[in-house]
This record gives sequence, structure tokens and C-alpha cells, in this order.
Amino acid sequence: VRDWEPAVALLSGDDGLAVTRIIIAQAPGVLTRGGILALEVDTRRAGSVAEMIAADGHYIDIEVLLDLTGRERFVFAKRS
Repeated sequence: VRDWEPAVALLSGDDGLAVTRIIIAQAPGVLTRGGILALEVDTRRAGSVAEMIAADGHYIDIEVLLDLTGRERFVFAKRS
């Protein structure tokens, strides 16, 4: 993974979610109502990311989806 992923994707703050927090906070400024926020996340953090999106208050229809191996890998939400 380290040979293919950018360092910021692998080393993002103490909990690995610093960049994700920025994306969640800034996305409402560029998404129109009903626009989709789609994130690929670490399988161990999908639930936490969904909770962060819900707490932001700018999103509805938050879903955690599975990858082909059955792991929670994607988080989708609509801009309210």
C-alpha cells in the first residue's frame, strides 16, 4: 500500500482521519443540494466516518457500503 497510496492518505493525524475531517467540512461548500459525498475509507473507520458526516449536519442519507470482500469500505452521503 505504501508504494501506491500518497503519504497523506496513510498518515493523516493521530487517528488517520485528519484529511477526512477536512473533506467532510469543506464539501458542503462545493456540493449542490443533493450532491453526493463519496469516500473510500479504511474498513476499521467506516463507522466513525459515517458518524462524523452525520454530526456535521450538512448531509442526509448516509450509507456505509461494502467492498467486494464484504468489508465496510465506502461511505456515501447526500448534501442536504
